[in-house]
Amino acid sequence: MFYGREQLIANVAKTVQESRAQSKCVVIYGQKRSGKSSILHHLKVKLQSHHNLLILDVGNIVSVLDEHSSTPFLYQILWSILSKLRYAIEDRVNDGYSQLDLPFPTDQEFYVHHSPLALFRDVFERFGRATSKLSDWSGVRSIVLIDEFSYIHGYIAKGQIPESFMKNWKALLQDNFFNAVLVGQDVMPKFKQRFPNEFGTTQDERVTYLKREDAIRLIDEPIRIGGRDGESRYREKAIDRIIGLTASSPFYIQILCNRLVEYMNRKRASLITEADVEQVKDELIRGASALTPDKFDNLLNSGDTSQDAINDEDALKVLVAIAVNSRTGPCNRHSIVCETHTPVDVILDDLVKRDVIERERGQYYSICVGLFKEWLIAHQ
Repeated sequence: MFYGREQLIANVAKTVQESRAQSKCVVIYGQKRSGKSSILHHLKVKLQSHHNLLILDVGNIVSVLDEHSSTPFLYQILWSILSKLRYAIEDRVNDGYSQLDLPFPTDQEFYVHHSPLALFRDVFERFGRATSKLSDWSGVRSIVLIDEFSYIHGYIAKGQIPESFMKNWKALLQDNFFNAVLVGQDVMPKFKQRFPNEFGTTQDERVTYLKREDAIRLIDEPIRIGGRDGESRYREKAIDRIIGLTASSPFYIQILCNRLVEYMNRKRASLITEADVEQVKDELIRGASALTPDKFDNLLNSGDTSQDAINDEDALKVLVAIAVNSRTGPCNRHSIVCETHTPVDVILDDLVKRDVIERERGQYYSICVGLFKEWLIAHQ
């Protein structure tokens, strides 16, 4: 069920593999549920096929950080990276690589050290010296993968992480110990704007909706008659209607198509028409089996938890106004009249940047995901 991200993954893999003279940091970001974690998984698999790369997958940053611990968040993250380094080395040795004379501290030794940051650097420096002396280890480069890195922005905004965290992170990259791939939500541009120097050399890759041809494959191939090489079950303009309702979002395609398969099974039908798609759409926006509001929270907010973030209520008011006033065509800016804490034009700019709405001729707006538009109209 993974379609359309091959080129992005290839680009990122090429970047981190070829960057050795200095550390390279790639930031992959986009809407919540846009498939970023899946991209990171497939990127990891691709990178693991290169024996000169050592993958240190930290995982979701939220699972690494303990808000109730007295240990600074920076040290918690550094310890997680060191743990992944130790495990990765053990796996290589089990696969037949030479033993490395590289002792690792325990977590207690690391946290009570007079300078955990210095100890972290020392371990990586000794790792570099040890690998340079062995032919099978020579040239091996560490790649750190961290998911949901944008949560760091929220922690900093709340004062739970000091701003010096980002300076330390940049310094570690400058030490050239590893390359990094960071994944985050649509708040990443704001995060970078707050720390332009610390993010100055990152390569940004934004994840948005699928290309039309990839969306068609995701809709069509998994349920073709006789397998993926068989005949399509879709007739008339059913696929076009699904694309219009989902804006080629893989998340909404899978929701709609899953319900569509259930509907066709109930109906004992093998072919899907545009009328079938309309019926399923109606079930998704009205009645007992309608989608709940949480299925659209990725469109309402960017994942920004800071005090000056656009709140969901404001975004919802603007989106409802657009939905109601765009039944027969794009909504004119003058028709968007609602009371919000954040200025309406600021909200509109944010929604445009996040691909939630489209702006035409400067003052006309339409909601990209048609299913969301119709759900808003039904639930206003």
